[in-house]
Amino acid sequence: MPAASREPAATAARIDAVSVDALFEALYRAAQKHAVRGVRTTFELIAWEPLAVAGDEPALRQCLEPLIDALADGPPGRRLVLRAFPAQEGDTVLFEFLCEGGDPPDASAPLDRARACIRRMGGEMGVFPAEDNRFGVWFWLPQWIAITGFPLDAFPRAA
Repeated sequence: MPAASREPAATAARIDAVSVDALFEALYRAAQKHAVRGVRTTFELIAWEPLAVAGDEPALRQCLEPLIDALADGPPGRRLVLRAFPAQEGDTVLFEFLCEGGDPPDASAPLDRARACIRRMGGEMGVFPAEDNRFGVWFWLPQWIAITGFPLDAFPRAA
């Protein structure tokens, strides 16, 4: 009998429509603890219409909150800008987390966890280089497209 793997089993994400507004509200509440240290957090949603992504909201919050915590770890006056906007002709929503002020934080562990989470939901994540005391993380997820007149309960859901 083969030995049991010591690696945790990959869990499938429950994919559903996730409102970007609601996700940002939850992340904003979680980021408020950094305000007492002088970290300013700004959220920007750049879209004409409400945006939703195909994802798992609890899993997104669970992987993005520690990433925000790591990015906020720095000197007083650090500024975080979190923005989202439609990309690739509306097929995806692109998220950017910009960190300004001080040296780039060591966010490798939360970044690796967040990257794995985003990939399980069909997206991709990366970083863009630090310059002028700036550091950034980007990721995209497929945009949730509601088809008018098509019942969403026609798709089987995971138990």
